This record gives sequence, structure tokens and C-alpha cells, in this order.
Amino acid sequence: MMNNYSFFKRVQDGAILLLLSSFVFSQSSIIQRTDQGVIDYEKRVIVGKGIAKIQLSNTESPSPSDKKIKFAQGSAKNRARNNINNLVKQINYNGIPLGEFMQYDPTIEKRISSYVSSAYQNGEVEFIKDGNIEVAMAISMVGLSEIIFPGVGFAPDKPKSVQYLMTRSTVPKAHRITGIVIDARNTTLKPALAPRIVDENGTPIYGMNNSTRGNAINRGLVGYARSLDSPELKNRIGNNPLIITALNKDYSGSTNPVVSLKSGLEIKTAQKSFHLFDECKVLVLIN
Repeated sequence: MMNNYSFFKRVQDGAILLLLSSFVFSQSSIIQRTDQGVIDYEKRVIVGKGIAKIQLSNTESPSPSDKKIKFAQGSAKNRARNNINNLVKQINYNGIPLGEFMQYDPTIEKRISSYVSSAYQNGEVEFIKDGNIEVAMAISMVGLSEIIFPGVGFAPDKPKSVQYLMTRSTVPKAHRITGIVIDARNTTLKPALAPRIVDENGTPIYGMNNSTRGNAINRGLVGYARSLDSPELKNRIGNNPLIITALNKDYSGSTNPVVSLKSGLEIKTAQKSFHLFDECKVLVLIN
């Protein structure tokens, strides 16, 4: 492994080493970029960037001591955590930024701040250029959802009904619906932590009350993607999802997919037969 001196020397020679995790710059992710970092709703992570300068004295050689590198890394990490805190405030709950939650509930703000303090280093880290160190730190939306989601309003944890098991067994495996895909790429839909699917009359079809709290936290109420190309999506929607095209209508700040009455009935029928909502087997495609 490269030591700190060699690492710094390569930069002095004009080589820039950038080892941030690939998803930060992934073009396939639904991400919101700012100068402070990124919010990735597809991979459900928030990444903050922090930059610090290695402090050299006028008489010191261009190769800083290990101690000064570590000090700069620590400063960069703290700035990255501060930036994560700022990014969290911008996350869309359901047409409402989390910053508003934090304004009116100091307890939530304190818990989020504590959670951010445990942010992990994203990838192999260091980016050194002209004496600056850039570090990426990250937190998962799983822990954030645990803090933000209410303790009530979710479906209870309970075993599958006998009727469901009988229905499932009578339907050939090739014909079983394994998930719900809402194709909203023709709309201006924005990703959110707690979206709902509604019909064109505004009647809710799917939301928190249809999923257990544990699944909503760990899997996300819905998944987000730009296309169905990724094999990883099978973990959520399986091999035979019901695909519905969203209407280009707006409810609650463009966060809730809107479907036709006919499509809403199709979703309800699939849910009744295969209990797809229990495990959040719902994916939304957006641009």
C-alpha cells in the first residue's frame, strides 16, 4: 500500500489520486448533486464532501509529516459531516424538506446530528491536490428513516393469510405478479422518503399504512431507478412485475405518483392476490 510520502509526492508530480466510491459519480443513479455532496435516492445514501489543507510552515519541506496529514484528514471529515447535516435538511420527505421537521422538533434534530456523527468514510478516501485533502463521508437512509418515520401508521407485522397462501399456490409461478413498477419518466416526479401512490382522484393506493415499519425503513417504501436494466432490481420487484404508466399529474409537491382509476384497480387486485405491499415490492421509474 502506498505510504503518505509517496502519495503526496505523486500529487506534487502532477498526479491526482481520486478514490471516492463509484456511486458518487454514477450516471445511473438518481442523485442530487451540490457543492456539499450528493443525495442518492436509488442507493439510499447521503454523501458529504469535506476539504482541508495540510498546514505547512514556511520552512517545512513539501512532504508533510504523517501527523499533519492525519490532522487535515480529521478536519476534512468534520467538514464532510457538517455538509451531511446540511444535505439531510434538503431531503424530500413527501413534499416537505426534512429541515422543516428539524425546525419544529429539536429531538429529531438532535438524533439526526448524533446519527451523522457516526458517518462512515466513503470508499478509500483521500484526494490530495495542491496540499488539500478531500474526504467523503456517508450515511444510509435506513438509519435516517428509523429516526424520521413515525412509530404508528404502518401495517402490523402478521403472518400471511391462508387465503393469500391458497391463491398464490393456485397461480402458476410464471403468471405470479412479483412487484409493482410505476413508470413516471413522463412526469416531473421527485423522489422522496415517504411517497404515496394515488389515483387520479387523489385517493391513496399505497403508502405507509400498507407496509410494515421495519420493511419501510430497511427497504424504503419505494425504490427508485431510471430504467429496469439493473439486475439488482429483481430483489425488489422480481421477474414478473406489473408495469403501470403514471399520469402527468401533480399531488403534494410532485412526490406522489398518480395513476388512472383503471391502473389503480389493477394495482389493488395484484396486491390482494400477492401481498406485494407488505415487503415494499414497489419501484418508481423517474428521469
